[in-house]
Amino acid sequence: MTESDNQQGSGTGAATKAEQELGGSDAGTTQGAREAEPIAVVGLACRLPGAPDAEAFWRLLCERKELLREVPEDRWDNGTWYDADPQSPGKMNTRHGYFLDRVSGFDPLFFGISPREAAEMDPQQRLMLEVCWEALEDAGVPAMGLKGSRTGVFMGAIWHDYADRHLSERAAVTLHSATGQSLNIVANRLSYFLGLKGPSLTVDTACSSSLVAVHLACQSLRSGESRLALVGGVNLMFSPEANVLLSKFGGLAPDGRSKAFAAGADGFGRGEGAGLVVLQPLSAALASGAHIYCTIRGSAVNNNGTGNGLTAPSVPGQAALLREAYARAGVPTNRVHYVETHGTGTALGDPTEASALGAALGEGRAIDRPLLIGSVKANVGHLEGAAGITGLIKVALSISRRLVPPHMLHGEISTRIPFGELRLSLPQRVMPWPSEDEPATAGVSAFGWGGTNAHVVLEESPVGREELLPLAGESAEELLAHAAKAEELLQHDEEPVCVRDLCRTWAPYAAKGGHRAALTFRTRAELATLLKSLRQGKRRTGLLTGEPGAVPRVAFVCAPQGSQWPAMGRELLATEPVFRARLEALDTTFMPLAGWSLVEALRDPQARVLSDEDAAEPLTLAVQVGLAALWRAWGVEPEVVVGHGVGEVAAACIAGGMEAADAVWKVYRASRLRQWEPLRDELEAAQEKLWEREEGVRWVSTVAREVGPDGRSGDARCRTMRQPVRFAQAAERLVADGVDAFVESARTRCCAARWSSSCARPDARAWWWARCGATRRGPPCWRRSARCTCRASRCAGRRCRRRRRRWPWCPPRSRRPWCRDARNCCPCPRRRPRRSRRPPAVSSPAWRRTRCRCMTSATRRP
Repeated sequence: MTESDNQQGSGTGAATKAEQELGGSDAGTTQGAREAEPIAVVGLACRLPGAPDAEAFWRLLCERKELLREVPEDRWDNGTWYDADPQSPGKMNTRHGYFLDRVSGFDPLFFGISPREAAEMDPQQRLMLEVCWEALEDAGVPAMGLKGSRTGVFMGAIWHDYADRHLSERAAVTLHSATGQSLNIVANRLSYFLGLKGPSLTVDTACSSSLVAVHLACQSLRSGESRLALVGGVNLMFSPEANVLLSKFGGLAPDGRSKAFAAGADGFGRGEGAGLVVLQPLSAALASGAHIYCTIRGSAVNNNGTGNGLTAPSVPGQAALLREAYARAGVPTNRVHYVETHGTGTALGDPTEASALGAALGEGRAIDRPLLIGSVKANVGHLEGAAGITGLIKVALSISRRLVPPHMLHGEISTRIPFGELRLSLPQRVMPWPSEDEPATAGVSAFGWGGTNAHVVLEESPVGREELLPLAGESAEELLAHAAKAEELLQHDEEPVCVRDLCRTWAPYAAKGGHRAALTFRTRAELATLLKSLRQGKRRTGLLTGEPGAVPRVAFVCAPQGSQWPAMGRELLATEPVFRARLEALDTTFMPLAGWSLVEALRDPQARVLSDEDAAEPLTLAVQVGLAALWRAWGVEPEVVVGHGVGEVAAACIAGGMEAADAVWKVYRASRLRQWEPLRDELEAAQEKLWEREEGVRWVSTVAREVGPDGRSGDARCRTMRQPVRFAQAAERLVADGVDAFVESARTRCCAARWSSSCARPDARAWWWARCGATRRGPPCWRRSARCTCRASRCAGRRCRRRRRRWPWCPPRSRRPWCRDARNCCPCPRRRPRRSRRPPAVSSPAWRRTRCRCMTSATRRP
């Protein structure tokens, strides 16, 4: 076998593994379902002025920091290129902008690139390599594990300043110059480095480039062409000629500031930066347990066509775009809460965009519920090719926190825009999301100067809306003090806290203290009401409290056949990795024997669990085994397990008396043949196995005869599963033994009603009983299992910390592979050049024959 064959085989294997991890098989998924499926944003990263990462970017937005600065010395000489007169030939009319620091730093060896090739690479390529790595780490996706996968790369970039500067200074052309300075390589470089086999393209539609890239990526994911998508944009400024062109075009503001929706709007200010998001179909993201910032419900792209001019914006064109985007997303236009506008700060562009928003989204909107709008360009400038992705990242961070950052208004609000008539409003401070009762919905717009418009509709993740806030204290007074502090943070006027951040930050501190409370809620207002009720000592749905006492003795109760329902376990498969892994392990043995899959049957919208009676019992058994594994992962450990009907077999498996994989198959076979006698022998063998064990979870059988002389339950041989069940006797025995917490794996009180009504003890009805809420019909609801968390497991908040950890990025060693004139613009203070040891070529200019001493030094990025 040749070396190429070896590589091909290795790549094929890696592709299969990577694709299984990213989304599994497409079998059973219809084309129509894929086309309508939302796309999840599972990871993001950015490098913006004043914000080296996404968290810093969010703080920048909330604090409204001023980041405008003069052009750095290592870019171009302001004195040479600036003139206040916009008509001055060959001059730009501004000396300010929004710039990144240390864009020359790069570690080529970390990315498998030689220093010689790195010196010829456009820094936009280098920056996207770093930002892509950060975004994949944020998504919890191992970068090297993507090799061979159908992962698409879609990038937006429009300027090639590095290549222009290289040519203007007549630098020597080398082997790496062509690829290093081509815009298409911005995307291709990522695909090559990670070994990706999906589409790879750089989009140039001017300022809408990166948002058009998002639109194309969503189409690729929905069609099945890609399983994962890396979408971003980048913009760096190295050549003054681009600024001269934009000055003569009339687009640049003299002060370099983008004054979006302000009375003094007179052009935009240019900005640098890069951003990238990791996209995945929602079903695949839920299956992998990924953290979802938001979902993309739909998008649209159009062109203005003929109008007042090639670069003139169009109200009809933009309004048609908005209506099409929301129609595709299936979202009513009056349900949109916020739109991140293009908002460049030009005298014509802002009123045009506001009019289009009012025409398309303001109709039918109440006057007291205006559409909130804002523009990130007022904070970090116009990033042009990366403008759309920057706006999308801003909205993703806002939706995930359910907070709206303030719009940075420079001066007075524009009088050219009738905000009241258009039902529009600019947020002036950090504020809670406008609607508490609806999923957070927002849009992002980007318009190119050639008329190519793009709009993306974003919505809050459909899973995990309900939250759990655990509180604990050593005394009742301390618990109430925590509640008062949480209420104060929640109602802070200047900077209200994100409720999800509050829950996840306080969860680790709720593990100690005997006085406890668990608050389950869906909205900020509901949480405030629960906190107030807790302080006042009132009882309310969603508020559970506990005081110091003995640790409860927990029993798992496995429900019988008949407890199944159409969507049983479907949400758990999508959101709980522990549950899914347990069922997939059972499926490995079951599917080759039965010819159908347990996992796919639970995911199947046709609900085989109801249509096929023979499938109902093995599916019920598998779900109960998976639930037990999930509860144990949450810290709820049973002392005893009991079951009814097919739940008897599940109880034996949970206690360790039977192998669950074999038991599921044997239950299916017995159900089809209507022969249960073989299972009786299996249960008797399980009893003997557990009797020999001195410690561990006990199993109380409900199909055994009377207690033997040595006190062991089921000392005699088991009855057949078709005989009457001794459920009442098992209940009385457990109560007598002191078990006081029963967790039933059913969506209704299948066993609880029979059990509590059959016990002779007068206080039997006072038992605390919990059942698995995650298997119930309807949306996710933590209040159905909060009692189990607060009282049985004694570890309130454990559920809040189940998300995958995202470790901070460890930057590679930063070097200075830089194609520049070391004598004139090297940022290093040690400007004294030294002669190269190699004799220069005849055509090589002087600056290529000398280099600064810092060019070969390696420094750690601060």
